[in-house]
Amino acid sequence: MIHAALLLIDVQKGFDDPSWGNRNNPEAEQHIALLLAGWRRKSLPIIHIQHRSTEPTSTLRPDQPGFEFKDEATPLNG
Repeated sequence: MIHAALLLIDVQKGFDDPSWGNRNNPEAEQHIALLLAGWRRKSLPIIHIQHRSTEPTSTLRPDQPGFEFKDEATPLNG
């Protein structure tokens, strides 16, 4: 029996905004997609966490497009 879950934190479009500066992990989404596909194939638990900023200029506010999950990490229904 496996007692593990894949925890995806803040994999959101808003972090692609230039205001966040240069990234040190440009291949992160590719690795996330591979991990996510493997966990889904095995029907293992996956938890998606999404940052909900209250800052007026944040790209991660729920009313901004950057709030959405990146395509590589979009949760499935259920």
